[in-house]
Amino acid sequence: MEFTYKNDAEGDPRITDREIVKEGLVHDAADITFMRDVTEEVAYILRDFFDEVGAQLIDFKIEFGYSPFGNIVVIDEVSGDTVRARDKVTGESLDKDRFRLDLENVSLGYSTLESRLEAAK
Repeated sequence: MEFTYKNDAEGDPRITDREIVKEGLVHDAADITFMRDVTEEVAYILRDFFDEVGAQLIDFKIEFGYSPFGNIVVIDEVSGDTVRARDKVTGESLDKDRFRLDLENVSLGYSTLESRLEAAK
C-alpha cells in the first residue's frame, strides 16, 4: 500500500505518512490509519469479487477526501481506469493497460470487464 500526492505534472509522486500529516492533507495520523484500514478492506472485497467474475485483481487505486461534515470518504469508482485486472484463464488485460501497452482492441478489455461486473450485480 502506498500513498501518492495527486499531481499530474509531477507524475503523482509518493508521499510518506509523515509528509501527509506535515502538509496538512489529513487532520491527524488517525486519519491515515483509517484510510489504510479502509483500503485493506476494499482490497479483500475487490479480490473476492473479481475472482467471482473470472478475473484476477492485480492492483487498484482509491482516492479519499473529506465530506463537508469533515468525514473521510472514498471519492473514486471501481472501473477499468482504477484497477488492473487480468482474465483468470487467458491472462488477458481487462483494463487501461491495454491502452498503456499499445495492445490491440482497447475497448474489448473495458467492455469485457464492464459486462462481467454488471452481470455480477
